[in-house]
This record gives sequence, C-alpha cells and structure tokens, in this order.
Amino acid sequence: MKKALVLFFAFFAFNSVSYALLIEPYVGAESGTTKYSDGTLAGSQYGLRLAYEAPVFFWGGLDLTSANVTSKPTAGGEVEYKKSTVYGVLGVNFPILIRAWLAYGFYNELKANEADLTYKGSATKVGLGFKVFPMVSLNLEYLTEKYSELNGSAISSSQPQNDGYIVSLSIPW
Repeated sequence: MKKALVLFFAFFAFNSVSYALLIEPYVGAESGTTKYSDGTLAGSQYGLRLAYEAPVFFWGGLDLTSANVTSKPTAGGEVEYKKSTVYGVLGVNFPILIRAWLAYGFYNELKANEADLTYKGSATKVGLGFKVFPMVSLNLEYLTEKYSELNGSAISSSQPQNDGYIVSLSIPW
C-alpha cells in the first residue's frame, strides 16, 4: 500500500505541473584547434534550441547550429567553411540561475566555401549557462567534432577532429 501511495503521489507531482516549451535563440563565437592540420579554427556561430521543459528542472530537445568558421593550418593558407549541426540535447536548470546541458550532434557537416570539400560526421558538446539578466544567458560550451566522411567517401586514415570552445549569448523563453 505504501508503494502504491508513493507511486500515486510521484505520478501526480509530475503530471500536475504543465510542461513548457523552451525556445532559445543564441549567437556566439567559436575558437579551437584542428587535429588533422594542427591549426586553429575560429568564427561566428548562431543557432536555436527547441526543447520541452519538465516540471523537475529537466529539459530535452534539439539544438540547431550554423557557423561560419575559418581554418588556419600551421602549414599556411586559410580555408573558410560553413558548418551545420543538429544536436539532440538534454539539460537541467538549477534553481540558482545556472543551467547545464549535454548534446550529441547526429548530423554535422563542414563544407568549404571555395573548394569542393564536404566533411560529415558527429559532434558532442557540454555547456554551462549563467543568467546575467532576467532574459539573457551567458553560455560557455566545450565542443568536439569528428568527421568520418569526405565528399561522400569514408575516411580511412585518422579521422579529422576539431576541439574548441564556444562563448554565446542566448535568450531562453
């Protein structure tokens, strides 16, 4: 009987509060290193997180990101890329104006603007957000991207990889 009452109250607690839709546009700057050309990668980024917020501070959904980045290998030269990523994201809102999330990019494409190069792979990122104003959040994310395809063919040698940081401002609604 006690177990039934605990389950009933747990069910009631989770269903008595409505779920909320999180819409969070953001804009930021990305900086990092490339493992395949021993260079740097930097640029601007913008995106949108769409998620459902549960009544117990958890949220989950999609993170759609687009970026314009420049790769500067140590060997010289410079390549401009357009990056598009779709993440599945899970997060938690702490009651002290701090948010944290973990995202897995199941679609990640890096396409060169000038050359005929298109890399495809996956990505992961971990983020931490701080509410600086009532409707503005300052976010810091660590990003790792691994590419397994080049122009539709599998990459047989060591996979290209980017590691970097993203600093962004968002407006979570």
